[in-house]
Amino acid sequence: MKNEIVARLENVTVKFADREILKNINLTVGKTDRICITGTSGKGKTTLMRVLTGFQQVTAGTVQTAPVRTAVVFQEDRLFMHRTALGNLKAVGIEKERAEKYLNAVGLGADMKKKPSQMSGGMKRRLALARALAYGGELYVFDEPLTGLDRETADRMLELIKKETEGKALVMITHDEFALRIPDVRIVKINADDEKSALI
Repeated sequence: MKNEIVARLENVTVKFADREILKNINLTVGKTDRICITGTSGKGKTTLMRVLTGFQQVTAGTVQTAPVRTAVVFQEDRLFMHRTALGNLKAVGIEKERAEKYLNAVGLGADMKKKPSQMSGGMKRRLALARALAYGGELYVFDEPLTGLDRETADRMLELIKKETEGKALVMITHDEFALRIPDVRIVKINADDEKSALI
């Protein structure tokens, strides 16, 4: 079966003032592709994710995206601080029963009435992940969804991500140790300035 394209970047360059963050990036995402982006900090990984999701304009090049439902975990948790955990999911149109299912799935079933200010960093990260998974879609774009989690919790959340995104397009920034555990993954490394165009 043909792997239809959900996103394509061609010769994309992004500059902030005089600093070149991305240079001549080419990336194609098929509807069943699993892509993990790894590398050192400050080399454009998050900028690339923002381009994919339409939150970052490009300086040059073209970005083509299919009209598909996209679920996003941002680098920041981006939670509604005045809402409960359950309220954070309902705020993006997720029905109560489905919201409860995913809060339970990430281990926050007993914390549904808590607000983010009452949660640890790891709990807030799991809340952001639950919201994205419950929202669902054809494309999942996750920026370090496992950051701030202890190893055992990170392992459980990775298994959940693998299960929930099976057969869908997944583009995720993560560490090599997690990327290598995703079946049929394509790993993209961004490590040095001269590799920003060569490895994608």
